[in-house]
Amino acid sequence: MSDVLLQYMQRRYEWEISVTDPPLSYIKQQGIFRFQIALGVNIPYPLLKIWYENVHKAEGFPKSWFRTGYRIQGRLESEAGIVAGKYRQNKGQKREQLNSKCLTLSILNADLVSIEEMERKLHTTRDELSEWEKKFDDLEAEKQKLINEMRDVQRKNEEEIIHLEAAGEELKDYVDQLERQSGLTCQSKKVGEVGQKQRQRKLKVLKERAECALWFAKSFGLELGILKFKDVKCNETYSLHYHTPMTSRAEEEETPESSPEELSDYQRSQIEQILFLLDKFYVSDRFYHELTVAYEDIPSSYLIKQLRSDLNRMTNIA
Repeated sequence: MSDVLLQYMQRRYEWEISVTDPPLSYIKQQGIFRFQIALGVNIPYPLLKIWYENVHKAEGFPKSWFRTGYRIQGRLESEAGIVAGKYRQNKGQKREQLNSKCLTLSILNADLVSIEEMERKLHTTRDELSEWEKKFDDLEAEKQKLINEMRDVQRKNEEEIIHLEAAGEELKDYVDQLERQSGLTCQSKKVGEVGQKQRQRKLKVLKERAECALWFAKSFGLELGILKFKDVKCNETYSLHYHTPMTSRAEEEETPESSPEELSDYQRSQIEQILFLLDKFYVSDRFYHELTVAYEDIPSSYLIKQLRSDLNRMTNIA
């Protein structure tokens, strides 16, 4: 604690800020009218020194004591700096003389805020606060209303889902009953358990029933092209080609009577693209045959051979 602060604790009643008449020298110097000055404030030098030291040493210490502008603030900072310099330059008796001096600071009418203005602003602030509280209450009520509406919608959706699930189960049971009544299910031997001719008949029946079951595909702008099935016992695959003969992978190589003319435009275009790639990269027929054995979804090798033959017959080289 500085010496001045210790002396202030001892002489704080002598070093109090007091109100006085404004000095005439300031009126003459500034060229202002007397009635523009509201009052004068005597600030002892020790207080200026203490304020200056604390302002420049401690962070967060308020530098501005007055609501209005920069005139008073600038004057305080300037005079406090001068006073602090005098204290640093003088010691002993001269410093004691400084302790008895005061700075007279003139306060203009413009620097003051009237009680009426403060009360008016306080009243305005209270009105604004009341308005915000009212809006907040309205927002809370609106929020609660939206929450209740969302809960009602969620509850209705859950009830609708339960209703639809129940209707779906009823519809499923009804379809199962229709299948049993109409004999759509296979009551005899399975496809893999019969001979080739009977297998073809079963596949034909399956093809017709599958087409009936998938009738809705046309409503999506789609046409049924091929269905693939796999025997659950021997893992043999069966392809049901619509607009083309139905064959299994093992039977495709045994039925050379099928020709590219029986293919759809899409299937023919797909095979032509494969044939172009085979010729472009010099892929042998034997390699492609092995590829068809490993991957069942690609066209069989005999269709590739037939289409190549057809294209060669159509081409004349002069």
